Amino acid sequence: MNRIMNNEQTRLHAAPWRTLLSQVSLAVICGGLLILGYPPFGFWPCVILAWAGLFVLVLNSSVRTSFYLGLLFGFLGYGGSLLWFKNIFGIAAIPLYGILAIFVMLSGMSACYFSRRFKSPWLKALLIASLFAGFEFFRCELFFLKFPWISAGSALPPNWLTPIVGVYGCSFLIFAATAFLTVRGTRVAGSGLLILLIGICIFRPPSVMPVGPGTIRVAVVQGEELSFNEYVNLTKKTLDQAPMLIAWPEYALPYDVRKKEPRQLDELRDLAKAHDAIFVIGTKTTMGKGEREWWNTALTIGGDGVLGEHHKNRPVHFFNDGIAGTSADPVRTPIGLVGTEICFDCDYESITRELVRKGAELIVIPTFDAEEWGEIQHRQHSVFFQLRAAENGRWLICSASSGSSKIVDPHGHVHESLPFARTDAFTGKIVPLAGRTIYNRIGWLFPWSVMLAAIVLCISAVAGRKGKPGIESVIDI
Repeated sequence: MNRIMNNEQTRLHAAPWRTLLSQVSLAVICGGLLILGYPPFGFWPCVILAWAGLFVLVLNSSVRTSFYLGLLFGFLGYGGSLLWFKNIFGIAAIPLYGILAIFVMLSGMSACYFSRRFKSPWLKALLIASLFAGFEFFRCELFFLKFPWISAGSALPPNWLTPIVGVYGCSFLIFAATAFLTVRGTRVAGSGLLILLIGICIFRPPSVMPVGPGTIRVAVVQGEELSFNEYVNLTKKTLDQAPMLIAWPEYALPYDVRKKEPRQLDELRDLAKAHDAIFVIGTKTTMGKGEREWWNTALTIGGDGVLGEHHKNRPVHFFNDGIAGTSADPVRTPIGLVGTEICFDCDYESITRELVRKGAELIVIPTFDAEEWGEIQHRQHSVFFQLRAAENGRWLICSASSGSSKIVDPHGHVHESLPFARTDAFTGKIVPLAGRTIYNRIGWLFPWSVMLAAIVLCISAVAGRKGKPGIESVIDI
């Protein structure tokens, strides 16, 4: 009898360790699945499976365990997806992975703690989805180290919902589908959301053909740290096709061309005048006599000289990337209102949206992604150009230093492009457009409403626990 009791005690003591081991193993597997959802792999269904697995862990763990499992999932998932950080930051990439993982940890802890205060499975599932989507939006767009890469919605291709609720609305759909599938009593709804999610990603909006009145040809130059003459020679390769817009990369002229090399500016003006075209080039604009303070600038040049300029609103963190610009306005040109952004500007949803709200009929984005950062970084970055085009319903032209330069249609399909690390130029057709998508008008408010819903549900959960009427009480009444 004593032997039986000792064996039983041993089994009971071992059980928590086996449970913890299985939880850690699932968190590691889900972190690996998250990696597979983004370039270079791009298997977007893996992102859905990854978050579903994490939600199972959160709902079946203590708050303390959710803390560690969320941290592990986030560190492995984000660290593995953004392995190229090491090419830029070296050992300092590790704390950056940790900062990103903290948001998953906070989401998981909050979902674990507050969801148990609700008896209603519907409110529980809605709370989980709102918390994860809200924390993601805060991390991407509002946090002082805002970093919008590897969001749940950015794993999906541009789809029918993108011009309605945008990439963060798609994130919420992923979180909602997985939360409703995970919570008992809401799985039929979760299955419906999952079918919707798969359907909009498989049956995407068709490619938009650049035909009809107003069609223009554009030229895109790709090359990293070339001389002025080399950029000009690449441009001349395209002039026999009569492009009306010619785009050069960010930092193509890494000095204030208006102050230091006015002859080069005159040459571009003369070239534009001779071929009835406009240039959008990456350069600098210095302030005062010295060069310590400057703006990273996209300069629009026509046959009559400078037509307008855009100062980069979102300089890259930890880089000497100029002083942040404070406005984004389209430039009036002979081909219409041209919206210009610079590289990292396009990673955030607000700048493209603001340009289109002010009437931009097409978007041009000079970009610098250093070749030494690696092809994976370039492929992950190029996703944002497709998403912004689809959110706002505009043709988008990206001239990148080392790839991938591309022309994207208003549904997010790539029409022309150059591969990573090739120095060359190409042309393609676009159509300047008017009108605004639902997302551009009002859909951009959706993630803000999700954050508000998460706050209200959390307050209600705490109020209900203290005996005050919460949301469930209102529903019961």
